[in-house]
Amino acid sequence: MIRNIQINMSVQLIALNGNKLELCREGIDVLEQSNNKTRTPLLVVAIAGLYRTGKSFLLNKIISTISKSQNNTNTINNTNNATQSNSNNTFSVGQTTEACTRGIWIQDPNITIRGARLIFLDSEGLASLDQDESHDAKIFSLSLLLSSYFMLNTQGVIDEAAIDRLYLVGEITKRVCVASNINPNPNETTTDEQKDLSDYFPPLLWLLRDFHLSLEEKGKKLTENEYLEKSLADRTVTKGRRTEERNDTRRALRQLFRKRKVFTMVRPCLNEKDLRKADELQDDSLRPEFLAELNTLCTIIQTDVQKKNILGTEVDGKQLIVGLICFLKPNTTAIEHVLTFSFSFFSKSIICFNVIFFVVIFVILLLDNT
Repeated sequence: MIRNIQINMSVQLIALNGNKLELCREGIDVLEQSNNKTRTPLLVVAIAGLYRTGKSFLLNKIISTISKSQNNTNTINNTNNATQSNSNNTFSVGQTTEACTRGIWIQDPNITIRGARLIFLDSEGLASLDQDESHDAKIFSLSLLLSSYFMLNTQGVIDEAAIDRLYLVGEITKRVCVASNINPNPNETTTDEQKDLSDYFPPLLWLLRDFHLSLEEKGKKLTENEYLEKSLADRTVTKGRRTEERNDTRRALRQLFRKRKVFTMVRPCLNEKDLRKADELQDDSLRPEFLAELNTLCTIIQTDVQKKNILGTEVDGKQLIVGLICFLKPNTTAIEHVLTFSFSFFSKSIICFNVIFFVVIFVILLLDNT
């Protein structure tokens, strides 16, 4: 039985229980309710990045801004200004060094775009002191797998340190395979395999937060996307293991995210005390430059977000649940590379038929998740 979950509430979708990732009942209810009485495709926007970098705050502002633009009275009443960091209807925002979001949280703000339901996923921050790289890889992989539009949240410029922090992208290519093209050596990934995987990866929007520099090279102004492509180009000035590892990460980003953009945003406010409680501030207390960029960002998201699609089939809430259950199911062989699962599609006459197909999988979610 589907329980009534208040629209606009953020609830946990994936939780960590011991060393296992588990699907939460409240998150299931949100996905089931997204169908209402008819099958409704999903637009799934996910955000990932280092912990304590303002991901949840930004998602709350995005939801509030898009809701206002949609003229949805119910949503506006529930999300306007996001005045409380612990409010039930927003993603939780903390003011300390402790990681705030745990696992993956979901919110359905009752927004429809091009006949599909827009939902948001807020993921646990990477590189927190109380989690390891394996946990980070699982959360990062799940966010990618579930989304149809992926936002990578970092601070400042794209430098070598930023590339280092994205080692997870390179690691994922070693742990992911397409059923039709299984590499006998999982520790090596060819360019052709990365191109195959890119068919299953969502568009990437790389957010550069607290960005205050001019985009220039040798006195020539660069567009944001020119800056991104130059940052992702291989480095050949120096040789060595670290340089090659970084170039591997760059190649993985180029191959896996064929649709990619970068977007810069200034700090939401200048006063440090205000910054610690930015989620409690009214819009008129935030920098006009930040609000202008926020409006532009929301336009980009609404324009570029795609319906969640697997092998040409638009996915609804119930089908996404089926996939989640499969991905979180403990592996019994520890070497499984192919996951088969079926989705049930219902026509208006309530005739059910199954479509069984092979999909890209994240082996890391199946290995040692016991």
